[in-house]
Amino acid sequence: PSSLPPQTRPRRCAHHHPCGRCGVRLRSTDAPMAAARRFLLGLLTLSTAPQASSSEDIVVALEGARRSIIGNFKLLGSSEGASCRGRKPDSNETNESAGENQVYTDVGSLEMCQALCADQRVCTGIEYTKASEGGRCEVWTREEGIRVVVPAVGVLCMEYTPEVFEPADGGIHRACRGANLYDVDSSFFEAVRNTPSLRACQSLCVQKESCKGIEYHPIHDNGRCELWTRPQGVSSTMLAHGYTCMRRMPRTREGHPRRLAMFV
Repeated sequence: PSSLPPQTRPRRCAHHHPCGRCGVRLRSTDAPMAAARRFLLGLLTLSTAPQASSSEDIVVALEGARRSIIGNFKLLGSSEGASCRGRKPDSNETNESAGENQVYTDVGSLEMCQALCADQRVCTGIEYTKASEGGRCEVWTREEGIRVVVPAVGVLCMEYTPEVFEPADGGIHRACRGANLYDVDSSFFEAVRNTPSLRACQSLCVQKESCKGIEYHPIHDNGRCELWTRPQGVSSTMLAHGYTCMRRMPRTREGHPRRLAMFV
């Protein structure tokens, strides 16, 4: 109401979230934020996904059936909090002008910060301060990664390890198979229902160490995701309308150091 003092009036929302919440525009460019929102929409609670119902839905669902990168985030330092550093504990080596890291503010959640990282061509980790303290998200694009962490209460430092998925025999309209196109058995995979997107299916695979690949269909089982755990992986495919088959590739980021120094 206009009768309220200026400091107590609710702020007018200029940017609305698709779910009805009010969003805050980042100080940096809008493009990374928009991409992060698209990424998160694919990882919404699985049971809330709407069911696809037409060939058009299948086309939309298969748009992501290209070589794609997703990954794991690992918490570094103590549970009380830690700040990321490069080579030395007395400098965080942040240099936005040189393209070392990218800093965003008013990022509403850790998941959004992770999404901003995952959308980058190169991301080695994130440093996040919770929304109540400014929502600062530092996306580490430094090729050498995070080498040192220092204690910092309320700050999270996480290392990012990308995982690569390659389309099997083109990926689109392909169903995964074993040694040949007739080789399929329920022991080869774990089926998950209500998976809202191909990206979400990939995320489930990344969380499972034994997962070698995925098969996804947006209509069957309201989004059917098969996590292929066959030791030999996906060796062949067969033509199947609406399906996508992708192989999870071995980790190849040998250049990223795994040694980490902890300063107290």
